[in-house]
Amino acid sequence: MRIVYFICLMLLSALGFAANSDELVAPLVALTDLLSGSVGATLTTLAVVGSGFMFYLGRWDVMRLVTTAVGSGLIFGGANLAKMLMGQ
Repeated sequence: MRIVYFICLMLLSALGFAANSDELVAPLVALTDLLSGSVGATLTTLAVVGSGFMFYLGRWDVMRLVTTAVGSGLIFGGANLAKMLMGQ
C-alpha cells in the first residue's frame, strides 16, 4: 500500500510544479501509456490468475472473481475504451 501512496505523491508533486498544460499533462500521459501497455497487461494477467487461484482454493467467491476481472479490464483498458468512445 505504501508504494501506491508513493506513486500518487510523485504524480501529484510533478503536477504541482507544472507551469503550463504540457508539463501538467505529460506525467498523466506517461502513466496512461504505462498502464495500457505491456505493464498493464502483465498486471491484469497476474491479478486474474491470482484471483482464479484463490477461487480454486476456496478462499474467494464468484463475485470477487468477476469483480477482479472486470475491474482490471476497466482500469488497464480504460484508455483504449475512452479512445473508442471518443471515436479516435
